[in-house]
Amino acid sequence: TRYFDDAIRANLSRGIQQVVTLAAGMDGRVARLACPSGTRWFELDLDDIITFKRELMKQAGLPLQCDWRPIVADLTSDWANPLRVAGFDPAKPTIWLIEGLL
Repeated sequence: TRYFDDAIRANLSRGIQQVVTLAAGMDGRVARLACPSGTRWFELDLDDIITFKRELMKQAGLPLQCDWRPIVADLTSDWANPLRVAGFDPAKPTIWLIEGLL
């Protein structure tokens, strides 16, 4: 976890303003890590997971520094289109986090 956190911090400090986490699950980085203004953090996962996580984040009332964009998507089908619809810009440099996805 620390390795990924450090890599994300380093790249955010270099001006990258998009983070995509595939199969995000209950990953809490969007709430833990400081993000520069304008950073969009996209998290993709199944409907049940995203719904549950939205509720947990709401209950926790954590102030997010990133523009958190949870996206319902099944990675076995078209997930790129929902990502673009949510505001992802494929022309911009992006941090991709695919931790623990088998």
